Amino acid sequence: MTKKCEVNQRPICKLCHKCCEKFAKSHIISRGFFTNTLISRGTNQSVWDMESFCGSGEGRKLRNALYDCSMLCQTCEHNIFAPLDQYAIRVYRDFNNAAFLDLSDMSRGLKATAKAQGIEEAKFILIQGVNRHLLRAFFASLLWRCHASSLIELKAINIGQTYEERIRNDLLSNGAFEYVDAIAFSLTSLAHECLIMPVKKRFDVDGRQANGYTIQLPHLEFRVSLDQRNNPYDFGVVNFGEYGTSKWEGAMSLRKEYDTEKLLIFQTREALHQWSCIRNEFRKYFTNNPQRNKHLIMTK
Repeated sequence: MTKKCEVNQRPICKLCHKCCEKFAKSHIISRGFFTNTLISRGTNQSVWDMESFCGSGEGRKLRNALYDCSMLCQTCEHNIFAPLDQYAIRVYRDFNNAAFLDLSDMSRGLKATAKAQGIEEAKFILIQGVNRHLLRAFFASLLWRCHASSLIELKAINIGQTYEERIRNDLLSNGAFEYVDAIAFSLTSLAHECLIMPVKKRFDVDGRQANGYTIQLPHLEFRVSLDQRNNPYDFGVVNFGEYGTSKWEGAMSLRKEYDTEKLLIFQTREALHQWSCIRNEFRKYFTNNPQRNKHLIMTK
């Protein structure tokens, strides 16, 4: 139920708790993630002709975007959430300022593991100049929006009162969001041209655990940890050698200690299921292959 001011009965913003003239038309997930994706450009594919479903099976047609018109004031929507959405779109949809590392000469062990996982066409994407703080804030804001929304598609999502208030305070005060991390995978198959609402997970990789959510947007899968523990899908900084006069290395994690590193995104056709096997083979590959940098292809 929407709270209203006791004096003038105006609506109250769920983030800043201030009275407002009217609520903003707030994106839960920005429409930009569903239009003009790098992978689907030129294919005339539309990801909006779909149905959304929550856990109970309730759903409706999504023709333009997923909005909540009873949650945020205009100031919070336009000054806090919209800039985070726009920045995440530039990074994850547009791969702005990126380089691609082709893995076509993978080691025998990595080839066998990749074939078993169906990821023979794998690449790494390195994105320069990434602001990890803004990306952590984006994922925190996305989970907060899903939790705070009254839409039927999102009613099963509950991040708990502690994280609801912690994220709210950090959004209002430009906090560090050190309890949020996200590992991104770019998926090229048309089977992944869809939206799947956040699904709560307990991540477990080689005995390392953390609580979080999987989120799928068109051609993107995020494994987002909401936990004081590190995201178990992180495998540290990967050194790709040198390209020209630059040293190329990057990390998949958004942890604060990686703030100076390039962001690493793993691109493949289908989603990964046994990440620990792939991770271990990658470590061997990049340790034992000193010529790996010859496959680094610069893009605009």
